[in-house]
Amino acid sequence: MAFSQYISNVTDGIVDGVRKLEDLGVGAVLVNLLPPLGCAPLNTRADNYTRCEKDKITGVHNKNLMHKLRDDDSVKKNLHLMR
Repeated sequence: MAFSQYISNVTDGIVDGVRKLEDLGVGAVLVNLLPPLGCAPLNTRADNYTRCEKDKITGVHNKNLMHKLRDDDSVKKNLHLMR
């Protein structure tokens, strides 16, 4: 499976989860976006946490997720995205 299809499946699942939470009556939903994987402590430890390499995968994931959540009329606007 290509990364773009995998990312689409994951973000579809997140949007579906947000809808289900709202249907249960949750008043506000916070969705965390992915930080760059190259900036995780595991990857930056060798350089004493001074270097951080950004990657394209998390950027595509976050852009795709924000687009789907903002353009989906079934998702209410009491949604908060955290970067």
